[in-house]
Amino acid sequence: MGRLVSQIPNEDPARLTRVQDAKWRTIGVDCHALEQQVGERQAKDAFEAQRDRDWAALAQHYDDLVCSQKQAADAAKRDIERQVLAFQQTRQGHHTSSEWDLNRPDRFQLDSPARIGDNDARCGPASIQRFAGEDLAAAERSQAQHQQCYDWWEAQRAQHEAQKAAQAELTLREQEAIRVQDVVQAAAAAEERRIRADNYRATLLANMQLAEARAARDASERQAELLRSEAELSATLADPYLGEDPAMAASSLSAYRVRKDHWKGMSAMERHAIAQQQVQQVAEKKARQQQQLHEDWQYARAQADVARNMASQANQVELFKSSMARKAAQFLEGQIMEKAARDTQIAALYTNEPKPEYFMQFGTSHR
Repeated sequence: MGRLVSQIPNEDPARLTRVQDAKWRTIGVDCHALEQQVGERQAKDAFEAQRDRDWAALAQHYDDLVCSQKQAADAAKRDIERQVLAFQQTRQGHHTSSEWDLNRPDRFQLDSPARIGDNDARCGPASIQRFAGEDLAAAERSQAQHQQCYDWWEAQRAQHEAQKAAQAELTLREQEAIRVQDVVQAAAAAEERRIRADNYRATLLANMQLAEARAARDASERQAELLRSEAELSATLADPYLGEDPAMAASSLSAYRVRKDHWKGMSAMERHAIAQQQVQQVAEKKARQQQQLHEDWQYARAQADVARNMASQANQVELFKSSMARKAAQFLEGQIMEKAARDTQIAALYTNEPKPEYFMQFGTSHR
């Protein structure tokens, strides 16, 4: 101890400045703690990146599932439309309609004349008594025509009912596809909530473990620091040199002389220098406090700007969502109006109720 003191004299101003500045004496860097913090941050970033990848994979899976089901529903709808179009082209031509024999342009060319000559086998001995406009089979033909009209109406009604049933089945299939999509979306949302809850619980447990470990480490460090402080205090109190024992400063040569290696007194100049150093430290501390206040104000301002920008972006997102919702509602309303107009047109087109004038024309021809 004496050799160390002899190597570092008390008259060194730099050493005196370092000894009197408490912050300068405690300057140091805990490399182990910094490396541990870096490792924890890297592990946290890797965990969050893996969690984001898992979320992205899950969202992609459910999106592919919904898209595949939607494609299957669209394919089934297109198949039904192709079948309906093929049926219309092959079975619902002009020549297959129930009114074709009444509206065909060559109907008069196909009919035979009432009399083709004097030796017509259809004219018997009493045919000379037939008069123009006489038609003995008018009642039977009218009944046959009525029966034919009734058969045509029944066929059209059955055809309309089949079309309505096919449309109802197509609507049910679309509703089932929508219900399946809703179920899949609900399952995805539940799975997302469960995974988020698990992640939250895992993060909370990890944070609690880290807090407990940090508290234990801090307690151990405080206990070790307390023991070191107590040991240093005991050594200081027991050391006559550090305790500034006046007897050790007495010189054997004279009562007015002191031993410089044991003397702890200071001159007025030295005390003035110490006072100036303290004044300078107070000024530096005030400057650091002002700088810290300025940095805190800048940080608070930056935080306020970030919060304002995030609120603005959130407002824009909500406006975009509401705009898309309005567009979707308008598009759905347009589809509903189109369907209502199409149903009204179809109902008016295929009603085909005969009027009394249609039945009054039978029996008025020249045949």
